[in-house]
Amino acid sequence: FQLHAQLGEYFSAIGKLEAAIEQLRTAAALNPRSAPTFAQLAKMLRDLRRLQEAEHAARMAVNLDPSLAIAHLALGAILLDKGSRAGFLASRFEVPAVRFRRLRAVLQILGVQVSEREVHV
Repeated sequence: FQLHAQLGEYFSAIGKLEAAIEQLRTAAALNPRSAPTFAQLAKMLRDLRRLQEAEHAARMAVNLDPSLAIAHLALGAILLDKGSRAGFLASRFEVPAVRFRRLRAVLQILGVQVSEREVHV
């Protein structure tokens, strides 16, 4: 499992996204409870604009580990790409108050303005 996950990261770093996806899919098959693997897979699929597959992988990551912030961020970015700001905001993921400013900065880069009321803190 670890070898395939690391190869996925390596291929991603050198821009070979299809090879990265193949390795991450293998890692996910070997360890289907690894939320970080599904979150990374979602990011790679999003980078290739394969938004349906990316959304599925991101939702798997969120379901496996609801506390994994990167999984929520990946899902939110994918939903925004698909034109669903409401879907993104409806996910209402929990973010510790100390991390809210950092999250808001990332969302602003994605073109999303949110208030503390829109995100559980």
